[in-house]
Amino acid sequence: MDFLIAQQFKPGGGFKYLPTDTTPSAYASIDGLRAVAGGGFMAAPPTPTTAGASRWAATSDFTPGTATSLALTVDDGTSLKVCSVAFTPTAKTTTLGAVLDAASSSSTPAGCVTSVTPGSGTGTITALNGKANSGGSTWKASVDGAAAAAAARNKEIKLGDTISLRYGS
Repeated sequence: MDFLIAQQFKPGGGFKYLPTDTTPSAYASIDGLRAVAGGGFMAAPPTPTTAGASRWAATSDFTPGTATSLALTVDDGTSLKVCSVAFTPTAKTTTLGAVLDAASSSSTPAGCVTSVTPGSGTGTITALNGKANSGGSTWKASVDGAAAAAAARNKEIKLGDTISLRYGS
């Protein structure tokens, strides 16, 4: 599993699964996981609460006061941590700082985030889990596979976002 997750951090989010593949595939992780877990590895979409309604209704807003969770990866250059962060948003969007604060106390598995500097405000994150920005190596954030940029506490996060933090140049 760790191998499959690590392969997703290559440019494009995929890798060559079969020896005959000529280009990386974004589906290689799914193919690899199915090889381990079996062909039945999939989840059926939820049943609509209103008869005849579509199964999926896209939204990017949190419901304030309703518990939710987000996916978070933290790559410090030597180890990769993948976790789910549970929290209760207070508005339709939240910030990276709020997600990291929640992750320090309510991530699964525990220990995904142990410390964040600065611990409040809206500034650029200068240290995470004890690893401080140094020279050209800094903490960068990417949301839903977008280009990584300097990780800032005030970065807007929406419902369903997948957050990746990576230390490096």
